[in-house]
Amino acid sequence: MIGFVRQRYCRRLFDKLLKKERNRGIMRYDEAKSILLLFVMYNEAAWHIVNECTQKMEQEGKEVELLGVLPADVEREFLVARTHTCLLDEKNNLNFWHLPRHEVVADLLNKRYDLLIDATGTPNLISQYIALMSDAAWRIAYSDRSQPQPKELNYSNEEIFDFVIRNDHPIDIPRYINDIEMYLKILKK
Repeated sequence: MIGFVRQRYCRRLFDKLLKKERNRGIMRYDEAKSILLLFVMYNEAAWHIVNECTQKMEQEGKEVELLGVLPADVEREFLVARTHTCLLDEKNNLNFWHLPRHEVVADLLNKRYDLLIDATGTPNLISQYIALMSDAAWRIAYSDRSQPQPKELNYSNEEIFDFVIRNDHPIDIPRYINDIEMYLKILKK
């Protein structure tokens, strides 16, 4: 019963957020100056991959902010020492509706981003909520077609994000970032 109530609440909230006016537009990847990158921190190796991609983007002159989701069943046994990084612990930072507590993500949501890149790899409530709440000019996601859509989601990534890269395998973040760069060049021509 509680799951039904949560799903209905999220459906109504997302319906409202989808109607919200926003200033969006396609831009070339090299024109983007600010990026919000969402990812899941399964282990230290996943963090190193994201950190390397972030460093590459920063070397290209982009300001990158990270929102890492730490799943409830993962214990973090390493230190994340990087500015502009927010870690969202599913055990402690979600509210009753299973959405991020506002005080945890408020700073990220009060900024305008040229690109919001969801590198979580699968459709999920947290990244969809952040995408809808953010003031990003262009929202991009990855979808693994080999994985079924979670039952608790009311919307697919295609309904939330401006652009979705679909593939038949789990996300490879460095390749995904390169694909984004390539596709944005094609779309802007």
